[in-house]
Amino acid sequence: MNLKTLVAAFLMIGMGMQSLTAQETEKKEYQPYPYAFITLQGGGQVTFTDYKSSDLITPIGAVSVGGMFAPAVGARLNVSGWKNKGGLKSVAQTYDFNYVTSNLDLLVNLSNVFCPKKEVHPLNVYLIGGVGLAYAWENDDLNALKT
Repeated sequence: MNLKTLVAAFLMIGMGMQSLTAQETEKKEYQPYPYAFITLQGGGQVTFTDYKSSDLITPIGAVSVGGMFAPAVGARLNVSGWKNKGGLKSVAQTYDFNYVTSNLDLLVNLSNVFCPKKEVHPLNVYLIGGVGLAYAWENDDLNALKT
């Protein structure tokens, strides 16, 4: 089988699936809720202590899985962490450690609470509250600084 035949087969399969999807959506009325989401985040963070902040910048990553059950109410499970760094000005040293934080949050879309008749909001404001748990390991540097 050559490459042209393989590409043509994939295009035909894709077009067939697209037309099937179009037929299915004509039969059902669109329902915006409930829906689920997955979020991936990454960036940098800083630990604010009496040490120089620019020396304490570290990477962070996060994964969230959740859903909106109604226009105003949803929930999510969030796990974040990676590396962290602290510093002690008294001994002029930094220390590294790894950590993970997990949260279970309730999401309240305030835009839909206060403007329920508006279908599209250019900005959604959420009130987020929940419980979390944090765990740190590989903090040998800090233990060495204690002695």
